[in-house]
Amino acid sequence: MNILCNMNIKRSIKIAIFFIIFCMSVCCGQSSKLGVMGSTINKILFSIRKNSNCNFKNDYYFPEYSWNDSSLCRGKKVISKRKITDTNFPLNGRLFCWDIYFPNPLRIENSSTEFYHKIFIKNCDSYSIYVHSSLDRKWYIRRYNINFEGYQYPNVDKPSAWQEVEEDASNNYSTIKLLVSDSCKINFIDHLVFVVYPQKKHIKNKFIIGDLKIYNYKIIYSKNVYHPFFSLYNDEKYKEKEELDIFTQNYYQSMFPLLNDIKICFKDDSVEKESIIRLFQILLERYPYYNIYGNGKDKEKILNELKTIEQNTSIMGESLFYSLQRMINSMKDPHFKMVKIKVSKNNTPIEEKNRSPIKLYNIHNHIFIAAIIDTTLEKQIKIGMEVLSLNGIPIHNYIDSLSNRYQGDLYSREKKAISHSLSRLNSDTVVIEVCDNNDTTKIQLKYNTKCSTPNRLKNNGYITKSLNQNTLYIRIPSWDQELYTRILNDIEQIKKSKNLILDLRNNPGGGFEDRIASMFINRPEIYCHIRFPWGKGDTILQTFLLKPNKYINLSDKKIIILINGGTVCASELFCEFMREKANAVIIGNERSPGALSHMLSVNLPNGYILQTSLCSKIIMSSGKDIEGIGINPDIWVPIATVNDLAPYQDKVLKLAIYYLKD
Repeated sequence: MNILCNMNIKRSIKIAIFFIIFCMSVCCGQSSKLGVMGSTINKILFSIRKNSNCNFKNDYYFPEYSWNDSSLCRGKKVISKRKITDTNFPLNGRLFCWDIYFPNPLRIENSSTEFYHKIFIKNCDSYSIYVHSSLDRKWYIRRYNINFEGYQYPNVDKPSAWQEVEEDASNNYSTIKLLVSDSCKINFIDHLVFVVYPQKKHIKNKFIIGDLKIYNYKIIYSKNVYHPFFSLYNDEKYKEKEELDIFTQNYYQSMFPLLNDIKICFKDDSVEKESIIRLFQILLERYPYYNIYGNGKDKEKILNELKTIEQNTSIMGESLFYSLQRMINSMKDPHFKMVKIKVSKNNTPIEEKNRSPIKLYNIHNHIFIAAIIDTTLEKQIKIGMEVLSLNGIPIHNYIDSLSNRYQGDLYSREKKAISHSLSRLNSDTVVIEVCDNNDTTKIQLKYNTKCSTPNRLKNNGYITKSLNQNTLYIRIPSWDQELYTRILNDIEQIKKSKNLILDLRNNPGGGFEDRIASMFINRPEIYCHIRFPWGKGDTILQTFLLKPNKYINLSDKKIIILINGGTVCASELFCEFMREKANAVIIGNERSPGALSHMLSVNLPNGYILQTSLCSKIIMSSGKDIEGIGINPDIWVPIATVNDLAPYQDKVLKLAIYYLKD
């Protein structure tokens, strides 16, 4: 997609669904009021780009990121070493700094003002922005740390992020008071100062401002539908007939238009059975994924089960939700499941942190130890040992039993069971029986100690590495604005490489992947189609067009993409698009799971949460549907031992390098 006017796919999905809701009428049992649709800049208080004293230079490219942003191809080098002339400024001596006075002080509001800036940095540890209040004559500070050099993704801050600087007896500075707050909603600033802290004094630093603006924004409202099922853990406010702002909860909950004809009645501190049954009936009638996983649960059969629950007058209260949970989860479908969350007395969730110090892997129906996350266990257990049993239960019996708890096809459920078979709470113990060269031993794993992760397993972040003169390896752990920014920082190195290996193994998805894909095409291409099943009448089909990046073109590169069973969601969308439109070759030892559709959570009484798919289908531009099917590699890599896996010998990466040489 054109990087100047690139439309993030997931944001567009939200807009489309808002349109669906907007077009639907509000019926019985619901209250309508103004719901949040989005935000827009209402008034720009200051913009460095409109400052006549700032001369901007070319050779810098600052892309757009969000609604309050725009692409910029110039930057301003404003930092110089000098002294701030204001006698009240808290720092003395010559500083690497830049400042600006506001003859007419800017009115800063707690509820609607934002500070926005994006920069390019070299040889800087950190920087601070000071602002001076014309009301109380105090200085306020906001500090920023630098995690990587080059372009930084935009910082958008509320004025409450600035804290008063107060000098103490030791000439140090501590923060005590906010620039604005709930008790002090308005302030005025007349002086702003950037102070940069270089890494090394004798090495030249760079601090380029691409954009800096202070603005007031306004919220765009539209009539929306509110519903008690959107209450998080059945908030007490609903029982008082009060309305809860949907945007304090899961974002997608505001976009659920199915409940127009459900009348919600509270009786004895619970929702009536009739309302609950009607909710499930609507969902199940429109649910688009029946039989996709071969579970034998067709639409008619599951609706008959629901009718049986409805007619059984003895099924009420907790037994009602338990029966519905068993019915839904028997579908073994990850697009439709029902869980119960433990909550405390004040209706907040209780998190149970499961962890596993050992990772297992299935090779030819034998389960092996593939990774040891805790260094204290490395003396007891070796990588490559075969697991025979857990707590005296044969390993395959244990996995078969555990897989019944999960949704999806048999392959997906078995992978989840293997992955979670050793996950326990901190107070638990597990006896694991292992075999090494025909020697069998039993080891007790205790989960009450802190894990110490081996160094070779720690670095799972973004990496670029030159493998040879022609090939650059890029590991992409997830898709987000930081990843996008870091790729832009490495773009010159990427351009010089003839071949690119993009490692998307264990990439769970995210956003901004379409912006990377736009660099590999020469003409507008259909990115995907999305079908929404929840509107009235015909299903709505929306098509997303991806335009080529005007400034970065990598279409001449030979692309290899590495995948495994952890390559999910947006990563699958990216892979299939790159295979169709950029001739990418996909190499892996496993297929991806085929998990594209967005999930919506509906909160029910007694701590139950119903999770269902928001979109019926995300379809590739070719018309191919990979939901529940996944992506098969073009080249399958057989795994003979766990040493073939990353981060050991990494047979998948070796084959990719060999393929490019060939």
